[in-house]
Amino acid sequence: MVFFPVICIDGFFPNPNHIRDYALTADNLNWSASPDGHWPGVRSCSLNEVNEPLFREIAGRYIMNLYGRDQIDNVSYFIQIFFQKISGEYNSGWVHSDYPHLHSSIIYLTPNASLSSGTSIYKPKDSARVGSVIK
Repeated sequence: MVFFPVICIDGFFPNPNHIRDYALTADNLNWSASPDGHWPGVRSCSLNEVNEPLFREIAGRYIMNLYGRDQIDNVSYFIQIFFQKISGEYNSGWVHSDYPHLHSSIIYLTPNASLSSGTSIYKPKDSARVGSVIK
């Protein structure tokens, strides 16, 4: 079952360099690698722990792309926001699921990124397998 469509939002931030500079220079983001190998590179602590105004801005901006102002009061949600840094030499990946989360999003802040970088979205071939994973 698909709960949300795949969408691409160009120009999500009015000034993405400001957000990127913050992510690269803030002293309180407590970067760490995945303890169980679920993601490459290092990830910050949850943004709501260290910068509540920025967390609310990003979350609000994103939610308003999914729901209209007339719907937002009837929606409940839980959001986690992290920054992630991956080395420029990283050139591989794997197919994975973000289960049990119903929805995930990625905001790229790399200027002049290679056209061969990014994320691919896959649909499972075996729908019976999906049913056994998502209940």
